[in-house]
Amino acid sequence: MKKLIGLLLILIISVAIAIRVSIYKRDTKYTGVDAVMYLYNFKDVYELSENDVNLEEITTPEAYKYLTATNVTKALNTYLKFKNLPTSVVVLKSLDTTKGGYVLYTIQSDSISSGRYFTFIYEKKKGKIDNVQEYEGIKFKNDEPLYLNTEDEEGVIYGSDEPPATN
Repeated sequence: MKKLIGLLLILIISVAIAIRVSIYKRDTKYTGVDAVMYLYNFKDVYELSENDVNLEEITTPEAYKYLTATNVTKALNTYLKFKNLPTSVVVLKSLDTTKGGYVLYTIQSDSISSGRYFTFIYEKKKGKIDNVQEYEGIKFKNDEPLYLNTEDEEGVIYGSDEPPATN
């Protein structure tokens, strides 16, 4: 009888751990870097349109309504500035938790001046990006060069003010 109770207790604990792990994976499935890449990393309007479909999958309906390229305000204030030229995102720093996070990044494009810094701050709701706030910032100490490092297996470019280590 004691063995049966012990085995039942082990089974219950194992199921509880498995449930918690699956909830954690669901809540961390999408990151702010994913959203920023869908928003601002594209070769042309066709890729931007494809990205918009993917963006809808990773955001809540409220966040998508604000972020979508079909939002007139967003299109006028953001996408028309790109003049249908390719843009690429360089992620400087990011933090993603089950509750939300931020992405600090720059955009490389021939249509906007270099050295501009942007921040994407978000919360998560059932694993999806929600309650987004976007800002453009000014770097007060602007004398350091930006070094680019492509270290991400998904092709996300990460940048740093520190030169890459040499071996």
